[in-house]
Amino acid sequence: APTSSIREDGGRPPADAISDFERTLELSMGRMYEEIHNMNKSLRSSYRRLANEHAQLCGERDSMRGCLMRMVNGLGSLTADVRSTLEGVSGSGELPRPPPRGTDYETENQLLREANYTLQQMNRKVRFEKETIQGEISSRQASAANS
Repeated sequence: APTSSIREDGGRPPADAISDFERTLELSMGRMYEEIHNMNKSLRSSYRRLANEHAQLCGERDSMRGCLMRMVNGLGSLTADVRSTLEGVSGSGELPRPPPRGTDYETENQLLREANYTLQQMNRKVRFEKETIQGEISSRQASAANS
């Protein structure tokens, strides 16, 4: 009897092979979803940590700025460079908002990465401003003690 190149079942794989493939696909998709979801949780946690750090840095900087302003106002003979230092210090600026929670974790994670990066840059700037003010306070205290 001649053999036909067409199988009697229409060329379909056996049902158990389809079932195994579907289970494997579901497991793989589940793992991918879990990885993306875990990354999302990690990025949100990182954002909260950075936002808290930003608030703390701004508070410390503003407190130092107030201290330096009191020194400047109390000692009318201080030079204009102290005032220019204070004028060069910016406000805290508005924090980048994290994206709303959604079902597309890949897009959400990218937006969170961008917000975290912006917040890191803002923290770096506030930290620098804080150190500049601290330097001014220290130099003024030293010069006042030597007077």
